[in-house]
Amino acid sequence: MTDVVIVGEIICDICGKLEQQLMAAGVHIVGSSEHLHDAIPLLEKQPRVLIMDFAEQAEVSLGLIRMINIKNEAGKILLISNFTDEELILDGVTVGAKGYLEQEACGVFLVKAIEAIALGEAWLSRKTVAALLERLAEFSEHTQAEEERMIYGANSQLH
Repeated sequence: MTDVVIVGEIICDICGKLEQQLMAAGVHIVGSSEHLHDAIPLLEKQPRVLIMDFAEQAEVSLGLIRMINIKNEAGKILLISNFTDEELILDGVTVGAKGYLEQEACGVFLVKAIEAIALGEAWLSRKTVAALLERLAEFSEHTQAEEERMIYGANSQLH
């Protein structure tokens, strides 16, 4: 049995339509709210997966993902949306979400995404994984350049 909390009006509608499929797969909805601001209190139910609407209030969602990870109160976070803005999806994953699923794919992949995330895996498209690796490489290059500047600065002060 995988306990989940669902947050967002669209997510509540989707999960309502897929209720039989979710129950048959052992997914148990332990809390839900149509509003993002109710997410933190729902985490007291200690879900393994938090499914969050990432559609209309993406910036609010990013802040919420950060808060959840800082408080370390949630299991894993699955974002669901009807948009495919690659940078915004990467932002969501970078701040702590473990997966992203397009809204229209929920009927086919929601159960699989929940199962994967509950097991500690990511649920991302190969295109998103490639973009994430590219972002990581850019960050690594930037970090290495900063370290080299600091070392050069320290060396020049010693001599």
